[in-house]
Amino acid sequence: MRHQIEAALNSACRKAQHPLFIPLVANVFFLATVAACLYSVTDRLAVLAASPTRDQHGVKPIDDTFPALSVPEETPEIVLRSLAEAKEMITALPRKDAEGNASPDYPKSLSATLAELDQWSVGHDDIDAYQAYKLAVAEDLRSEIEAAVKRLHASSIQGSDSAVTQSSYGEAGQLIALFPISDDAAVLKRASELSTVHSLTGARIEAIRRQRYNLWALGKIGSLLGWLEKKASSWTTKDNPQVVNRASDELREIDPGLLEPAAMQLYTLAITKTSEAISTSQQSDLAKRLTDPSTTTRRNLGDF
Repeated sequence: MRHQIEAALNSACRKAQHPLFIPLVANVFFLATVAACLYSVTDRLAVLAASPTRDQHGVKPIDDTFPALSVPEETPEIVLRSLAEAKEMITALPRKDAEGNASPDYPKSLSATLAELDQWSVGHDDIDAYQAYKLAVAEDLRSEIEAAVKRLHASSIQGSDSAVTQSSYGEAGQLIALFPISDDAAVLKRASELSTVHSLTGARIEAIRRQRYNLWALGKIGSLLGWLEKKASSWTTKDNPQVVNRASDELREIDPGLLEPAAMQLYTLAITKTSEAISTSQQSDLAKRLTDPSTTTRRNLGDF
């Protein structure tokens, strides 16, 4: 057996020394590789052909290795608008109300329409005229806002109560926020002046409220002082609960911290005159009635 193996090895060595041995071996390996690839592809196609799964069109994608090609979405068509359409939209906005006065909604409607026009795409031939028209509309909006704010400021100052005042003043602030700003120094100055006037109007409204509050408080204080003077001759003792009740009714809604010096002086006088007509225990009772938050609700500037 040993001699046979040695003979086979000697024979193989002699053959390997032949000049065509290496090319022959390389060709054998190449053919074997090709055969293996063909077998793999044939087997794969057989599996795919046997699969029952299909998509909605009856065609089954090969697998994740060969994903189906995605179809790009269609780009939405750009709609070109015209200058004539823009003018028609602006003209349709109502400038006057049913009574012929300036419509309070016009500045807001004009601002919303101008914002919409900024999103439009127009033809090349209309671009310059379209941009010029939008600038003109913006200037018109500035003028409308200035006029409306002036009316609202006047209304807020002349308002008879806090509800009217706050409504007008708040609406003016909303319109100022819609004022179109540009790089033009004149436009920036107008916007600054509008904002300053609004702040000053707010301070003026606050001062008017305080004045109204003091007038109301003086009416309550004067009523008590007049009653005390009229009834003073009828009191023979310091036990006068009716005085405590009347003073409490007239003074308990007044906040002394909101009184002007003149009004505060009369408020103090009313307390003094009342205290002179009642006993010490009743003075304590009156003080509690005027300060107890569970039974006393003081009015504030918001009520005026």
